Amino acid sequence: MASPAEPPRARTLPDAAAFLEEAGELLLADEARWSLPLGLALELSASPSSAPVAAGPTPWFAVVERGGRVHGAALQTPGRPVVVTDVGEADAGPLVEALRARSLDPAQPASGARAVPAIVGPAAAAARVAIAWSRATGASRLRALPQGLHRLDRLVEPARVPGRPRRAGPADESLARPWFARFAADTGLPGPAGEDAGAGPARIEALHAGGLHLWEDGDPPAPVAMAALLRPTPHGVSVGYVYTPDALRGRGYASALVAAVTRTALASGKRFCTLFTDLDNPVSNRIYARLGYRLVAEFRMERFEPPA
Repeated sequence: MASPAEPPRARTLPDAAAFLEEAGELLLADEARWSLPLGLALELSASPSSAPVAAGPTPWFAVVERGGRVHGAALQTPGRPVVVTDVGEADAGPLVEALRARSLDPAQPASGARAVPAIVGPAAAAARVAIAWSRATGASRLRALPQGLHRLDRLVEPARVPGRPRRAGPADESLARPWFARFAADTGLPGPAGEDAGAGPARIEALHAGGLHLWEDGDPPAPVAMAALLRPTPHGVSVGYVYTPDALRGRGYASALVAAVTRTALASGKRFCTLFTDLDNPVSNRIYARLGYRLVAEFRMERFEPPA
């Protein structure tokens, strides 16, 4: 029997399927709260050939365990933030050592798997891992971004606004690319070095897979807002990439579109939807609250200065 004082250890896993086998019980026990790592792992496991960042450097997966029991998990798609679940003070060191071993692997390009632009997770856990990573590597921390994870089980219909929703398709790529770029700039989301912010693989995948939706208004109808359904889990799906150009904000387009994609998800059989917000933006938080989204956890994105 393991001693209560036995220290935790982090163990790296070879792929998404192994990660789900090891960490699936932990993630599914609170499916909405862990919708980000669970949804990413399910996407990578189900379709590695078409999943985001399938080419080039490989994704990284790890679990934290004590006495053979998994109590924490982490993953990273190359060059993007490392996503962590709850990890305690004693867990951060072993997890960072496992991540550092991967970052020092000469087989992984520095602009891909070796890059750690940010840590994302529950506020306290993300801070612990970020501090440990900074101490171990000398990486300089930037201002952290407070994020709220919200859950909706029943939609509150918004006031009607002009226009209608439609699914985006490949023909909308020329419009979507600059909108994705503006979304990334507005939210401070980091990506792999040298990547066109508007052409990130995950974003274009959402477009071509049919998960991206547009709200159209005017005569003739023209797109005025976008939102996407992302990272489905067994009982839920996430809403993301919500964006309206500056000149068109304040007209209710984003609320109408988020309501439309949420309605679509619930009608398809999903029990709930989740989305992340910037907790420093009270306007967007009020908009989603009016639709029925409720804060269930405070997350944090701990960012690092890009390497020279």
